[in-house]
Amino acid sequence: MNDARQRLIALLRSSDQLIDGIDPSAPVESQRQIALAREQLTEVEALIEKLFADHLREPVRPSDVRH
Repeated sequence: MNDARQRLIALLRSSDQLIDGIDPSAPVESQRQIALAREQLTEVEALIEKLFADHLREPVRPSDVRH
């Protein structure tokens, strides 16, 4: 699960950088960046679903709860 969490963070950062870097005066490059960001966000969605599914299957131990 830790690998999925790290990949999720990396994808979110990368997607954010791609979207911030889109240059409206370069439509072809912008379309490529948008397509890549969409692919990464699709992967983010799948990872979130996996993390929730994994979390729901794992019992919560008192030591896992942060106050």
